[in-house]
Amino acid sequence: MGRGGGAGRGCCDDPYGEDLAQQGLRGPWQHRRSCTNPLMLLTFFAFFVCWVALILYADDKGDAYRIINGVDSFGNVCGRKNTHPDGAVNNTNLNMEDFPHVYLTDPTNSTAPTICVSACPYHETSNFTSDVDACTSCTDSSSGVPSDTCGACAFFSTCVSGTGAGPYALSPSVPWGQENNGCPPYAYATKPVVGRCWPSANVYSNSSVAQSGQLSSSYANAANSVDYTFQLYEFFFGARYQILYSGIFALGITLVLLLLLRLIVGPIVWTLIIAVVAVTVGATVMLWSEYRRVRTNISDKEDEGGAASDAEKNNRDFYLAAAVLVSIFLAVLVMILVAMRNRIRLAIVIFEEASRALGDMPTLFLSPFMTYAWLLGFFVLWAYASLLILTMQDKVYDPVTGYFSFEWGDDPNEDEYNFIVAYHVFALLWIAQFIIAAGNFVISGTTVSWYFTNERPKSFFESDPGAHGGHDGFFHSIKILVRYHLGTVAFGSLIIALIRAVRLVLEYIDRKFKHEIERSYVAKFIMCCCKCCLWCLEKIMKYINKNAYIITALHGHPFCKAAFIAFSDLFHNAGLVFVINSVGFLVLFLCKVLISLGTGLFAFMLISSGNEGQSGQDNFGSWFIILFASFVGWLVATAFLELYSTVVDTIAMCFMEDKKYNTGGGGKEPAAGPKLRKFMVGICNKHPDLDARVMRHPSTGEVEGPFPQGDGKDQRPKDAYAAQVTRL
Repeated sequence: MGRGGGAGRGCCDDPYGEDLAQQGLRGPWQHRRSCTNPLMLLTFFAFFVCWVALILYADDKGDAYRIINGVDSFGNVCGRKNTHPDGAVNNTNLNMEDFPHVYLTDPTNSTAPTICVSACPYHETSNFTSDVDACTSCTDSSSGVPSDTCGACAFFSTCVSGTGAGPYALSPSVPWGQENNGCPPYAYATKPVVGRCWPSANVYSNSSVAQSGQLSSSYANAANSVDYTFQLYEFFFGARYQILYSGIFALGITLVLLLLLRLIVGPIVWTLIIAVVAVTVGATVMLWSEYRRVRTNISDKEDEGGAASDAEKNNRDFYLAAAVLVSIFLAVLVMILVAMRNRIRLAIVIFEEASRALGDMPTLFLSPFMTYAWLLGFFVLWAYASLLILTMQDKVYDPVTGYFSFEWGDDPNEDEYNFIVAYHVFALLWIAQFIIAAGNFVISGTTVSWYFTNERPKSFFESDPGAHGGHDGFFHSIKILVRYHLGTVAFGSLIIALIRAVRLVLEYIDRKFKHEIERSYVAKFIMCCCKCCLWCLEKIMKYINKNAYIITALHGHPFCKAAFIAFSDLFHNAGLVFVINSVGFLVLFLCKVLISLGTGLFAFMLISSGNEGQSGQDNFGSWFIILFASFVGWLVATAFLELYSTVVDTIAMCFMEDKKYNTGGGGKEPAAGPKLRKFMVGICNKHPDLDARVMRHPSTGEVEGPFPQGDGKDQRPKDAYAAQVTRL
């Protein structure tokens, strides 16, 4: 049974609260752990098994290669064998292993039949007969015919007879088979793109196409898109090494910056604060000066018997209002900074401690790699399953046209298919959030162990947690997660998945009834409010979940209790939480910008050195690669700074719990490091009436222990002390 699940206890009851109050909080190994939220773990496991069964069912009914390779108008998958017990009937069930490309026979008609060809034609031709001799020589590999000439051979796989003909038999659905030597009226220039023959941009000037009519609008747009796509592909392929080196550079400077934050985070924060105050003071002085100047001009005019214009009076009123508002803002800002100066100092120390923790635990840098590797593997599996689900329709023959189409049958029918799609989408939401939450838990568990030992781990893989002399390490935290707390992670991730599912439903309703909603201001307002509220709810729950995982890693509580404790700690330390989030946003945003710009500059230097001595280079391609490298730098920085943010949140939550349980006297000593411990001691010394017992030696700075107790009993009012000590 999970922790706190005894008879007569509620979800948020704390069976160990009295022990912690008396003994103090010594670390995550203080109490024997048990499996938390086992019913939720079973629910997640059952959900996952059902999803796997759904994938197997879709694999039996669908064929992902219909989308990956493409199909022709006869239901054949290009590049596949397409064997069937009924054999080849009506040009279906043909062996297309030698014909891997999909080709539209008539680009002037988007409903024209599509066929599978051996290669995409990249030359135009309207006279297949004149090319027969050249194409015949291509069948001999030793003929030495130039490859450009052999490219014309691809045209003949569109024919139903003759040299190099395709696999199709003459039928009413292949109308060109009875004329032009069994070949289409013409072939047009194409480019192969993921197994499809897309029209080349120069197909507009193709005389054969021009004789038959204009390109269909969809293919005309595709021609332009393919041309741009090939240009981008050439840019990327030519600069693939520069992009790779830029990504490695971004990773390197991100890791170095994380380790250096302990030295620079303080100057950055105070510099930003001073800059904001200075700018606000400057704006206040400027506005009051302008108001005084405008008012003086108006007074001078009135003294001379003149009258000020309405524009001058409006300017005076504007400057007065702006000066008053900015002055009020400056006064409030200064009061907030003065009142929260200690919290700002504490937030800076927490950031410095987070950087030190990363330096002591380099294996934590494996966490983003492992998390994103799991996510990538899951997304690949989910995408492949999506292709299977999308191709679960049955192949149906149309005797009028002679073509085949795919329609819903009885197994599954359309309603069953909609349920399968909904289940599959929710699997994406829940499992992805589960993987992310598991990564956060491992980071939190490792940091919690470090906080309560406050030293470099003896081993990155294992240590003796019972000895309290070394910390458990990154891989031991993974073991604790898998053995005890997967149910808690499943619980928290389910909440986020449900919120996101509701948001998706709202988005679907908004798009489906967009015109009706746009005509009603009330409906539009309600929809916007619902979207905004759900977005805020998701952000809040993500933050609470992250801190709940920290509490679970520390105390071993199930999700409900952990979330309750986390919310209580965050509420009682709202000022510190606000400062940490504000400082964190500014510092991490500046770091992301710095890394992104640095990566872009590095890519620019690589490209410039590669183009040195060359003229007439395409500047568009170079600048596009530079921008893409900057984007890669931003992604790398985001991944690893999220790790840093989680470590900061973990240390902050440990500080709150440490302060709550270990600063009440009775021989209890805070587990925090020297820098953080100063803030706990400072709080206690400011409240002697609460009989705070932690004291520091004036010269050595070491914690000496409790004050004398008289009769040895703690006489202070516990509730009053707790109320003070939980607020920083």
